[in-house]
Amino acid sequence: MPHADALTNNKILRNFDIIAFGNEYTGKRYKAVRKWAQPIRMGIQGENYPPYFESMLRQHIRDLWQITKHPMELYYSFDMQKQKSWPRISTPRR
Repeated sequence: MPHADALTNNKILRNFDIIAFGNEYTGKRYKAVRKWAQPIRMGIQGENYPPYFESMLRQHIRDLWQITKHPMELYYSFDMQKQKSWPRISTPRR
């Protein structure tokens, strides 16, 4: 039986819809996706994720950056902390 807080595809889509088309804090809804004014910074919380997860996330970040032309980076993960490495993801190749 799945954990009550398990992330499902429906929850992912619902959360994206709330964030992209609205404000998750005020409940206000917009007709179009709003753009971020600053680069998007993502982090992985926790340390018990599959070994492939970080590289998969980095590839998604590169793909999203290339599609949207908006800067994004993975700024924190447990592996980065262990390696004392905080690299920025480079600009996608054109």
